Amino acid sequence: MKKILLILILVAGAAAATIPLWGGCDLNYRLCDTWCSLRHMDSSAEASICQAKCATKKAGCVAGEAVEDVGRMLDEADTR
Repeated sequence: MKKILLILILVAGAAAATIPLWGGCDLNYRLCDTWCSLRHMDSSAEASICQAKCATKKAGCVAGEAVEDVGRMLDEADTR
């Protein structure tokens, strides 16, 4: 029973650690925002700064996805 619990904890930890690789912009933002809230529980100013960084990363991620979408549309238009 202890081995199964240990395996489940390891799998959950691996999944959480790799979220930046497979998670979308929103999921990564929520994870970052939650981490800031937990990390800076004692200082609302530091938490706000950290959360602003998360929002900036999300904006960059969304913009990057939009650029990729436009690139794909242009590639499809070239093949026609």
